Amino acid sequence: MEICILGATGLVGTELLGLIARAWPGATLHLFASRAREISVAGAPFVVRAASARLPPVPGAEADPVTEVPDGGAAAPRPYRSHVR
Repeated sequence: MEICILGATGLVGTELLGLIARAWPGATLHLFASRAREISVAGAPFVVRAASARLPPVPGAEADPVTEVPDGGAAAPRPYRSHVR
């Protein structure tokens, strides 16, 4: 399982790291924050990349038809849909 946390050095991100380590001990973590750094949560070291860093594409993953355009053109923004009715 691969898990990505944007905001890994904030209050919620560090809480998630502790929970994820217990719930999915073998998970691959991709951690991002405003700047690259190393942090320690519950004695375990973690490497956090700058949010501007990009992950390599996942082999065999299909393109998101809403945000990725096969010919490399600009994708239209997703329409906003409120969950409140």
